Amino acid sequence: MWLPYLQPISATRLVYAVHQYMPFLYTHQPANQHPPRPYPGYFDVDWDDQPDMFNWNWMANYFSRLDTFQAQHPGPQTVNEFGVARWAPRAAAFMRDQMDDFERRGVNYAIWVWDSSWGPWQTWGSKVMNYLYGPDPNNFTEVPNALMDEVLRAWARNTIRPSHFRLPAP
Repeated sequence: MWLPYLQPISATRLVYAVHQYMPFLYTHQPANQHPPRPYPGYFDVDWDDQPDMFNWNWMANYFSRLDTFQAQHPGPQTVNEFGVARWAPRAAAFMRDQMDDFERRGVNYAIWVWDSSWGPWQTWGSKVMNYLYGPDPNNFTEVPNALMDEVLRAWARNTIRPSHFRLPAP
């Protein structure tokens, strides 16, 4: 959402980096959210007290900001932090659609988070976004699950790398 306000600088080897947690009401919903906010689904995605259709089209429209920005400011882009609460309904489909869109756009991406043993992180992050634990908010052991399968699927086929970006010859 903030890309239009970014004041780019003129520099070589510049990479534009963004974080992606929209819609926050979906990606960060509590485990006991009632009713749950699904993907795709119909709920208020932008805090205006009006329900919205949240689906692939919503995401494609939202991510079109990357295209608009790149048309004005050419250069590589990265979504260097994104994710979803592991219990969000159809989180695997949401992540698949996001990563597929990033690939289609040629945008580098890095999931938030890969688990850490850092104490403060273990108290919040592992409980919410450690996809190894699966969709059960009360589980804290590794289990096979669809969300982790989607992450591994994307990583296995990833062929777009920041090093593939070439600057024009001087």
